[in-house]
Amino acid sequence: MRVLDTWLEGEFIGRFTQGDDRRISFEYVGEGNSSISLSLPRAGRWVKNAPANFLDNLLPDRDDVRRPWLTRSRTCHKTSPTGKADNDASA
Repeated sequence: MRVLDTWLEGEFIGRFTQGDDRRISFEYVGEGNSSISLSLPRAGRWVKNAPANFLDNLLPDRDDVRRPWLTRSRTCHKTSPTGKADNDASA
Protein backbone atom coordinates (compact mmCIF):
# COMPACT_ATOMS: atom_id res chain seq x y z
CA MET A 1 0.00 0.00 0.00
CA ARG A 2 1.19 3.51 -0.83
CA VAL A 3 0.45 6.43 1.49
CA LEU A 4 0.66 10.17 0.88
CA ASP A 5 0.18 12.44 3.89
CA THR A 6 -1.60 15.68 3.06
CA TRP A 7 -0.86 19.05 4.63
CA LEU A 8 -2.72 22.33 4.25
CA GLU A 9 -1.20 25.57 5.50
CA GLY A 10 1.15 23.68 7.82
CA GLU A 11 -1.54 21.42 9.27
CA PHE A 12 -1.76 17.66 8.67
CA ILE A 13 -5.30 17.17 7.43
CA GLY A 14 -5.51 13.80 5.72
CA ARG A 15 -4.03 10.87 3.89
CA PHE A 16 -4.26 9.49 0.36
CA THR A 17 -3.82 5.73 0.15
CA GLN A 18 -3.49 3.39 -2.79
CA GLY A 19 -4.28 -0.24 -2.11
CA ASP A 20 -3.22 -3.36 -3.94
CA ASP A 21 -6.21 -2.87 -6.25
CA ARG A 22 -4.59 0.47 -7.30
CA ARG A 23 -7.65 2.42 -6.19
CA ILE A 24 -6.80 5.73 -4.54
CA SER A 25 -8.79 6.82 -1.51
CA PHE A 26 -8.61 9.82 0.79
CA GLU A 27 -9.45 10.24 4.46
CA TYR A 28 -9.45 13.41 6.52
CA VAL A 29 -8.00 13.27 10.02
CA GLY A 30 -8.78 15.50 12.97
CA GLU A 31 -11.62 17.88 13.52
CA GLY A 32 -10.54 20.74 11.26
CA ASN A 33 -12.88 22.68 9.01
CA SER A 34 -10.65 22.98 5.95
CA SER A 35 -11.12 20.84 2.86
CA ILE A 36 -8.40 20.37 0.26
CA SER A 37 -10.89 20.61 -2.60
CA LEU A 38 -14.56 21.18 -3.30
CA SER A 39 -14.50 17.74 -4.92
CA LEU A 40 -13.30 16.22 -1.61
CA PRO A 41 -15.61 17.74 1.04
CA ARG A 42 -15.02 16.95 4.70
CA ALA A 43 -18.43 15.29 4.86
CA GLY A 44 -16.91 12.53 2.73
CA ARG A 45 -19.61 12.43 0.08
CA TRP A 46 -17.57 12.35 -3.12
CA VAL A 47 -17.53 10.22 -6.24
CA LYS A 48 -15.33 7.12 -6.22
CA ASN A 49 -12.61 8.55 -8.49
CA ALA A 50 -12.44 12.02 -6.87
CA PRO A 51 -9.20 11.34 -4.91
CA ALA A 52 -7.38 10.03 -8.02
CA ASN A 53 -8.76 12.88 -10.12
CA PHE A 54 -7.57 15.42 -7.53
CA LEU A 55 -4.01 14.06 -7.68
CA ASP A 56 -4.10 13.82 -11.46
CA ASN A 57 -5.07 17.50 -11.68
CA LEU A 58 -1.91 18.44 -9.76
CA LEU A 59 0.21 17.08 -12.62
CA PRO A 60 0.89 18.81 -15.94
CA ASP A 61 -1.70 18.08 -18.64
CA ARG A 62 0.75 17.45 -21.44
CA ASP A 63 2.17 13.93 -21.55
CA ASP A 64 5.52 15.15 -22.94
CA VAL A 65 5.93 17.26 -19.78
CA ARG A 66 4.39 14.74 -17.37
CA ARG A 67 6.44 11.73 -18.48
CA PRO A 68 9.88 13.11 -17.47
CA TRP A 69 8.55 14.02 -14.02
CA LEU A 70 7.17 10.56 -13.43
CA THR A 71 10.01 8.56 -14.95
CA ARG A 72 12.52 10.29 -12.65
CA SER A 73 10.68 8.77 -9.71
CA ARG A 74 11.90 5.35 -8.63
CA THR A 75 8.37 4.30 -7.68
CA CYS A 76 6.42 5.41 -10.74
CA HIS A 77 7.16 4.85 -14.40
CA LYS A 78 3.81 5.49 -16.03
CA THR A 79 1.84 8.63 -16.86
CA SER A 80 -1.25 8.26 -14.68
CA PRO A 81 -1.40 9.48 -11.06
CA THR A 82 -1.65 5.86 -9.91
CA GLY A 83 1.57 4.89 -11.66
CA LYS A 84 -0.22 2.83 -14.30
CA ALA A 85 -0.48 3.66 -17.98
CA ASP A 86 -3.92 5.01 -18.85
CA ASN A 87 -4.17 2.57 -21.75
CA ASP A 88 -2.83 -0.44 -19.81
CA ALA A 89 -5.25 -3.34 -20.41
CA SER A 90 -4.59 -4.80 -16.95
CA ALA A 91 -6.01 -1.71 -15.21
